[in-house]
Amino acid sequence: MSGPRVIVALLKADAPFLALVPVDGIHAGEIPQSATLPAVAYASVSTVQRPTVAGIEPALLVDERMQITVAASSYPAKKAVLDAVRLACDRRRGLIAGVRVQNVRHAGVGPDLDNTEAAVFTQSFDFFITYLQPQRTPP
Repeated sequence: MSGPRVIVALLKADAPFLALVPVDGIHAGEIPQSATLPAVAYASVSTVQRPTVAGIEPALLVDERMQITVAASSYPAKKAVLDAVRLACDRRRGLIAGVRVQNVRHAGVGPDLDNTEAAVFTQSFDFFITYLQPQRTPP
């Protein structure tokens, strides 16, 4: 499960994203209630290894779905952070955080989940990450 490493590396390397959300605003799993907004959380939703014919290849192709949830103190701020996440992560490939990434691609945007009384505006953005995962070959 290399998806989290890839997403975090892409976000931390993107200056426009970091101008909106500082590094300490990037959280694993969920955004704590005590977090300063805006903030994001990342989570792995699913991982599928693509089958091979021989099953003895030195690396398997893996598809991992990642969800990035954004929380901000206003609707426009939420949309700005979502756009920054998209620009930081979508259509990336190459060696990222030590992972041989074939591609990172947009997989959908979730619904607006806003609480105007609490001034917390949330929405999620999903990506599929396809990467090569080394495996042990049978003796």
